[in-house]
Amino acid sequence: MTSTRMIGFGGSAVDELVVKRWRKGGKDRLYVNRPGPKGEAVAWYDCKTGELHVHVEELRKAASTKITEWLRHQDAPGRRKSAHPTTPNPPSSSSPADPPSSPKPSQTPPPPTRQAAQPPRAAAVPPLPTLTPGDDLASNRPGAALQEMARAAELEHKWLVRIASRLTRGTLVPERIRSGLAGELAVGTALERLTPTGWHILHGIKWPRGSDIDHLAIGPLGVFTVNAKHHAGASVWVGDVMLRVNGGSTDHLRNSMSEATRTAELLRHWCGRDIPVQPVIGVVGAQSIKIDAPDPRVLVIDGTAIDHTLAARPPILSAGQVASIYAVARHRQVWLTSRRRNRPR
Repeated sequence: MTSTRMIGFGGSAVDELVVKRWRKGGKDRLYVNRPGPKGEAVAWYDCKTGELHVHVEELRKAASTKITEWLRHQDAPGRRKSAHPTTPNPPSSSSPADPPSSPKPSQTPPPPTRQAAQPPRAAAVPPLPTLTPGDDLASNRPGAALQEMARAAELEHKWLVRIASRLTRGTLVPERIRSGLAGELAVGTALERLTPTGWHILHGIKWPRGSDIDHLAIGPLGVFTVNAKHHAGASVWVGDVMLRVNGGSTDHLRNSMSEATRTAELLRHWCGRDIPVQPVIGVVGAQSIKIDAPDPRVLVIDGTAIDHTLAARPPILSAGQVASIYAVARHRQVWLTSRRRNRPR
C-alpha cells in the first residue's frame, strides 16, 4: 500500500485528507482517510470501475477532489517515482546469457553499437490553481455564450421595439445567432446522453482572445473537440481538406483541426503526457452528408446522433485517465492561460 499526502485544489478539508492506495487479489482501490495512525475513513475509490464510495457525506467534495488530484499526478509520466517498492517486472523465461568470450586473435572485434537517442524527459506537471465555482466549466450549459449574444442583440433596440417584437412574436436576434444556438443546443443535448456511461461533457470553453470550443467530450473512448454546425436542409460534402455546404467552400475542417491541435497541446502541458484529441463537426439539420475522404482527419457526423457515433468507438482511456483529464479541462483558468493566438472561427 502506498500513501500520499497532497495539496489539492484548495481548502483545509482537502489539505487534511490522506490518500492511500491498496492493491490485492486483482483489486485496485484508493482509500481517503483523515491523517494519523487511526485516521477516520472518509471514502474509497475503485480504480477499475471509477466508482466513489463515501463514508462521511460532508467530505464528499473534498474526497473527490483529493482522489482526482492524486490520479492526475499518478498518471503523469516523468514524475518522481514513489519511494515505496513496486511490483517488480516478471523474470525472463529464458536462461541467463553466458558471458561473452574474448575475441580470438584472428577475429576483428565488432564496432561499438550506437545507442539510440533517448526521448526528452517530460516537463514537470504544473500545479492547478484553486478551483472556484466561477472557474468551474462544468456549470456551463450548451449554447450559453450564444444566448448571451442573443440578449445583447435584443438590448440594442429600444424597449418599445422589444415589446412590439414580443407581442407580434417576432425576433430581433440575427439569423446567424439563432441558427448557431439551435445547433449547439441539439448537439449538446445529444452529448449529455453519454454522461451515465462515464463521460464528462463541457460546453462553451473560451480561449483568451474570445473564440470558444462549442463542446468538449472526455470519456473512455477518448477526448473530442466538437464544433456544432446548423445547416438546415443543406447538402454537405466532405473531402480530404474541404467541407462544402450546397457547393460552397467553408473553413470548417481547418478550424476544427486547429482547435483539436491546440487543445492537445494545452492538455499535454497540464497533464504531462500526450493526449490524442479527435476533432468532430456535428452537423444539424442537413438534408445529406456525403463523405468522400478515405481517411478523414475530422469526423463529420449527424450532430443529433453524436452520442451513438462516439459510443461505438473502441475504448482507449482508463477511468483514472478520464478523471485526471477532466480535472484539468473543467478549470477555466487552464484555458485562459493558453499563449497561442486564436484562429478565426
